[in-house]
Amino acid sequence: MKALTGLIVLFLAATLAPEAEGQTAGTSRSMASATCFCKISMNDLTNQNSASGVLLDLTGAVNKTYTGLFPQNDNNQTDCNTRCTTAAASYTGSQSIAAAACAAGAPNGTVVRAWSAVGTREYKSAQQIGVLINQPQVTKTTCTCPASWTCNGCSPQVAGGVTTDGKCKKLSCQPFSISPFPPDGTQVGSWGFTWGNALYAWGTPANGGAPNCVTSVVSPAVCKF
Repeated sequence: MKALTGLIVLFLAATLAPEAEGQTAGTSRSMASATCFCKISMNDLTNQNSASGVLLDLTGAVNKTYTGLFPQNDNNQTDCNTRCTTAAASYTGSQSIAAAACAAGAPNGTVVRAWSAVGTREYKSAQQIGVLINQPQVTKTTCTCPASWTCNGCSPQVAGGVTTDGKCKKLSCQPFSISPFPPDGTQVGSWGFTWGNALYAWGTPANGGAPNCVTSVVSPAVCKF
């Protein structure tokens, strides 16, 4: 029995011995590691394993890697989230982040925030950066007919008036001598049209009847938190 016990002890000693000179048991195995990721995104990354819609990556600023048997544990997740919140705090209300979100097509009302994750674990909400206000520029185009041309689609239809459909017209000839007359609005190619017993020409750049159109800004574009 003593001989058998001695053999077992020798076997275990050989199994647990360092693999190479100068090493201690366990140091020959590489330690697991996991990065603390921190990213500002315009997307909701809740329970996502990969980040999309990233506007700014703060992983390098956080600069934290966890090691150990299970570096992606919940305690490290919490610590990473705290570090990410701290790193992102200075970007709260940042105009550069808002501009990046607008340029990326984020709609009005988008909640932009920082998100943290350790290794391949799911992302968790960290610091809120702001709620995006993204309103496009509003413009208005006004088209005025030349002094001797009547505005079309306007009321009243007057010479030199503002046309609502971008067209100007002028009486070419009247009256027609043969009846019945064509139906009102009968088009004569792209040249003009009939109305009652008269023929009207459409204004063009060639005949001097094209409207003068001016576009003005009613309200500028807004992009901010």
